[in-house]
Amino acid sequence: MRVVATMQYRNLLDDLAQQKERMDIAQRQISTGLRVFGLKEDPLAAGEISNLEAQEALVDRFIHTADNAVAKLNYTDAVFSQLLNIVTSAMTTGAAALNLNTDPASRQALADRVAALREEVLANANAKHQGSYIFSGTATLTQPYPTSASAYQGDPNAIYVRADETTVVQTNIPGDQIFQGTDPLNVFEYFTDLQADILANDTVGINQNIQALQGVFDRMNALHTVVGNATSQVNMIKERLGSGKLENQTLQSKLGSANLAEAITDMTLAQTGLEATLQSGAQIARLSLIDFLS
Repeated sequence: MRVVATMQYRNLLDDLAQQKERMDIAQRQISTGLRVFGLKEDPLAAGEISNLEAQEALVDRFIHTADNAVAKLNYTDAVFSQLLNIVTSAMTTGAAALNLNTDPASRQALADRVAALREEVLANANAKHQGSYIFSGTATLTQPYPTSASAYQGDPNAIYVRADETTVVQTNIPGDQIFQGTDPLNVFEYFTDLQADILANDTVGINQNIQALQGVFDRMNALHTVVGNATSQVNMIKERLGSGKLENQTLQSKLGSANLAEAITDMTLAQTGLEATLQSGAQIARLSLIDFLS
């Protein structure tokens, strides 16, 4: 009889553990709103959720990269807009100097204006974003043009970022492409020559420099478009990544979220079962005592 009682107690303890575990799971589901906490509750769902979480982490890294790229490209876009305005002002100033009625004082004022515009070009050529020169190629800590008389100090290399698993996007334009390209002179030299020609009242030279600056404008405008296209591309990728992340989170929620009504029912049943098991245990203990006394 003692062997039978021992087996009954062992079975009782197993039943109690199972009922307690069932009730604990239901309580966690009710308190957290989650159905899956690990492999134990649902191995298949837990594995799928783990894969989805890894995918979401990768998407978050891509979105972070895209945010940084868009910020840099937007800043570069604004600098290009300023450069185009400056070059336009220089051409307008040169055209004003072609007026045959300009006197030396007027020419001096126009020449000074061109010199001031040249310094504005220099300031924009050395623009920084988050501590890095945007027009130095990959040599982002090197000032591309220390002075308006300096040669380009950066490198000709482009910077690329991976916007998603299959797409890389160029996020810079090296300064040598912008401020000289294939021209024999750089933009600063055109400004300097225009300044000198205005002072000398050299209409032929003024016209030549206006034409050269028109070429600079066209080149800058084309590169400005490249920057704008890159910005649009990254924004579209970012939007797609955001939509994919939302779908991922929705699927995670479907796989891992608890059904509150079912969880409450499970907890109630588990509690009832636990109480019934405890009553059975009490009955087993009473019978065992009777057997012992007998």
